[in-house]
Amino acid sequence: MKPSIDHVQRNKLILSRARSLFSELGYSEVTLHQLARHCGLSRTVIYRYYHNKREVFDDVISSIAIEIGTEFRAFVEAHPDLTASDKLLQFTGQVLDIMQSNLGLLSAITEYLIDQQRNGENVQHRVERHTVMLRRTLADLVREGTHSGEFQQVNCNMVGDILFQHLEAAALESVVTQTADMEQIKRNIDLVLYSLKMTSLK
Repeated sequence: MKPSIDHVQRNKLILSRARSLFSELGYSEVTLHQLARHCGLSRTVIYRYYHNKREVFDDVISSIAIEIGTEFRAFVEAHPDLTASDKLLQFTGQVLDIMQSNLGLLSAITEYLIDQQRNGENVQHRVERHTVMLRRTLADLVREGTHSGEFQQVNCNMVGDILFQHLEAAALESVVTQTADMEQIKRNIDLVLYSLKMTSLK
């Protein structure tokens, strides 16, 4: 009798090893053959889960978004008295910390987007698809602050976009110019939140 295979755990292993490879080698240098060897699996087994490298990379990015969301929800549940601004600072700080500890992967994502753009792909659509959870969380937390009376009445989606732009700029500065000052970016986000309590953004 063959031992049963835990496909969920095997898929987690593939994504974990893929994340490591993409971070180390970049997007273009990784092959499914390398990934299979890195996982201690045959290439045939990898193909049971993924048809190509692009699918693997998309899932790696999605898994990071899930990781951010899971960690944030756990933090909020453990600290039930947090205000909306506390949650926003925690969430944006968490995203910035993950960026800082995954610079290799950020570089691979930039390379990947450039590669897709050269092939005629709608890069903007791809970025929006992978950041929809991030954008929605930011807007929802601003909305929570307006409902509780902590923030002035504002266009919550617009403010969420402003906060997202700070995070997006941090990612680009980290990879392209290598000039990102994460602590300064956190202070800038704190100023945005402070302004929500003082003025109405329309």
